[in-house]
Amino acid sequence: MIRPLDNTTVRRISSGQVITKVEDVVKELVENSIDAESTSIEVKLVGDGLTSITVKDNGVGIQECDRPAMAMRYHTSKLYKFEDLNIVETYGFRGEALNSICAVTESTQIITKTENDPVATLYTLDRSGKILDEKSMGSSPGTTVIAVKLFSNIPVRRQVAQKSTSTGKNVQNILITYALAHPHIRFSLKQTYENNSKIKFKEGDWIQPAMKNTMDAIIKLFGSELANDVQFCVWSSDAELIGTSENGNVDDDNNKEKQKALYQW
Repeated sequence: MIRPLDNTTVRRISSGQVITKVEDVVKELVENSIDAESTSIEVKLVGDGLTSITVKDNGVGIQECDRPAMAMRYHTSKLYKFEDLNIVETYGFRGEALNSICAVTESTQIITKTENDPVATLYTLDRSGKILDEKSMGSSPGTTVIAVKLFSNIPVRRQVAQKSTSTGKNVQNILITYALAHPHIRFSLKQTYENNSKIKFKEGDWIQPAMKNTMDAIIKLFGSELANDVQFCVWSSDAELIGTSENGNVDDDNNKEKQKALYQW
């Protein structure tokens, strides 16, 4: 059940979370979908995400009793008191993500359906996370979040985001990271753009199918040749990462060759 955190817990865990770019929205929504036990997560960006961002999953959906509070700040079903941090196993627990997204979009819509619901319900939220409107509609079980016109109320931040030329690639890299950490989940990314005539055209889609394990995911993402050189490193939270590996050998400070990528989860 979603309920408000007490003031003491809020003060102790508050992150001061701020959505500063399209990638932040995708990350928060994808993590919510993973927490909802989804096996398929679809991301769609229109206009590099500034026109709209859609994240659709086939997870458990949001219970009807929880929906009035689903986007209220510091309301969560994942944490009840500060001591629960010792046992929390979800990405999200602060009750900030949806509320933060609502605050920086023109409108936010949530479509959700549990396996026990006869139909899905579409909710339209205001910038405080309160429900403005709701209506029934057909949809499969799961949750879809649609963030419309990101930063429409923050012109300077929107202008900065419009100048970015790597948003789509950055979002894809975010999905790759989660695909490695959760190989059993199917991830997809669709990008749609608009020209001056408002005619939409599609960029190539990216799909990572569900795989049996992390190594199979690596092979699918990067190819078998690179997979043969993969080195897995496990370290405790207080350990220091002294190097990264591109070819199976851990680099030290004396090796100035740059690695292509480091995926950490």
